[in-house]
Amino acid sequence: QTGSSIGFAANIPTKNWNGRFLMLGNGGYAGGALPAAGPDVAKGYATAVTDTGHTATNASVFYNNSIVKMDYGYRAVHLAAVMGKQVTAKVAGSAPTRSYFNGCSTGGRQALMSAQRYPTDFDGIIAGAPAHKLTGLAIEQNWSLRQFYQNNFAGNIFGKTTLLANAVKAACADSEGIIAKACTFDPATLQCPGNVDAPS
Repeated sequence: QTGSSIGFAANIPTKNWNGRFLMLGNGGYAGGALPAAGPDVAKGYATAVTDTGHTATNASVFYNNSIVKMDYGYRAVHLAAVMGKQVTAKVAGSAPTRSYFNGCSTGGRQALMSAQRYPTDFDGIIAGAPAHKLTGLAIEQNWSLRQFYQNNFAGNIFGKTTLLANAVKAACADSEGIIAKACTFDPATLQCPGNVDAPS
């Protein structure tokens, strides 16, 4: 389509290919540099990822640009999957026997969009924490940031999330660090004495 410039990268194992194709989802606004081969290639998967039609690192690229919006919204993942499978077949010598998609956040939204618009692109889809309903999500993020930054961070946990996470894990996680049970962690156990903020 005129005005569209979708980039993608395909990574095909040089040996021990398992015959499967894995499309990787993006995060945030996508764009930027295309990542190099990751651990999935070492496990035998042929992989592909797209820049979703732009190389910007912020949302300004979408302003008054319906083509980039459509590419980011749904076209880029579909076209990169089609091309990624073709490249894989050419390099590996045969077409993938199975194709999968795995993404979280923006990648989760891409997963849902792929399932809805192009249900035959993938045999299996993992849609982690899909960032859909973007207008409501943007409003929530702005509200949350205002809460963190108001009154020069007074009365919030900005900078203390690792402390909180470690306390929850200590109280609730099993020996492998997995929280797979009901937990009754009480955040008041971390309350600073005398309302004097301290690193602990």
